[in-house]
Amino acid sequence: MNNGKKIVHVFVAPSSWNSDLIYRRHRLAVFLHKQKNTEQVIWIAPKVSSHPKSILSMPEINQLENGMLEIIVSDYKSLMRHIGFLQKKLKEILHRTEMSNHTFYLWYTYPAFSSLMNMNIWDKVVYDCSDLWKESEKTGNAVLTKVKQQLIVRTEKKIVRAANQCFASSKHLYNHIVSHGKKNVELVENGVDYDSFQEAGDDKKEFPGNRPLLGFVGGLKPWKIDFSLLIEVAKKKREWDIMLIGETYGDMPSNYRELIEQPNVYRYESVPYTEIPSYLKNFDIGLLPYLDNDYNKGVFPLKFYEYLASGLPVVGCGLRSTEHCVADDVYEHVENEVQDFIDACKRAIDCESPFKQEKRLETAKEADWNTKLEYMWKQTKTFHPK
Repeated sequence: MNNGKKIVHVFVAPSSWNSDLIYRRHRLAVFLHKQKNTEQVIWIAPKVSSHPKSILSMPEINQLENGMLEIIVSDYKSLMRHIGFLQKKLKEILHRTEMSNHTFYLWYTYPAFSSLMNMNIWDKVVYDCSDLWKESEKTGNAVLTKVKQQLIVRTEKKIVRAANQCFASSKHLYNHIVSHGKKNVELVENGVDYDSFQEAGDDKKEFPGNRPLLGFVGGLKPWKIDFSLLIEVAKKKREWDIMLIGETYGDMPSNYRELIEQPNVYRYESVPYTEIPSYLKNFDIGLLPYLDNDYNKGVFPLKFYEYLASGLPVVGCGLRSTEHCVADDVYEHVENEVQDFIDACKRAIDCESPFKQEKRLETAKEADWNTKLEYMWKQTKTFHPK
């Protein structure tokens, strides 16, 4: 316990604070920022640079509108985040924030800057694992990809072994952390801001047509989303519309470009998170069209409970971590086969009723973020390593 001392929470994240999508790490940071004993939340993130001189530059410090402090580290070819002696300037900045009457918590939400945990200011070090980060590291160069993946693995092992407490957002990630020899691991799957979806009420964005609308909200990442499957669904079911809402990442593949060229596919690049509930009001089905690959074995998507909080039936594939959530009239998970996916969507469209919608809402309500984050904070501040 911190005995009433003021608290400083330091987050290590994969990217800057500002994003159209609100991730688990954002939720946790905002929750902790609102706690009565919190003095400050500091958000640390790398920013990739191609200039060697960036190794010598001082990190950029920004005061965010929400009152948090952001530190952006210029990261030469994504290497500085994994090489300890290059993180000296970042540690110097954090030492300036050190105060004798404060308690400091270090939250790793991404395996980077492992040298920070060697500072003697931390009351607790926590790792919240929400991705198989090694599998997300892909470059056009096979050798460079392998090197970066090995650096991520090394950094993550250091963090897991040094952390007082670890959390995982899926059972697969839980087993992944345990495989590093960690025993004090808690499984906390992603949740939903339930009230915000209910407050949307009947407010909905206008969408032309009166046809079944299948929708996806989230990052359109080539290593995650099965664009080829969606192309075939769009071609075989011209009487259905498909809406995609979310950011793209890097050079998008040809099957993505072919998908958005389909006449019954609608694309929205950027939608403020606060407006997402209004867009979901148009959907007839919430889609989780994920590739069946190593990366997605650990994924428990944020939009799963958001769809349910909007009263939508959900159809997914490629997400082994969600199979325990399968339930009649709530969620159907199928293999990555076009006809299986179409049949599941047809069942969801044909079997609607107010009773079934209420069942989905109740499922979502049980996964409210406030309950999950309160649990994570309680486990962290009361845990004492033996």
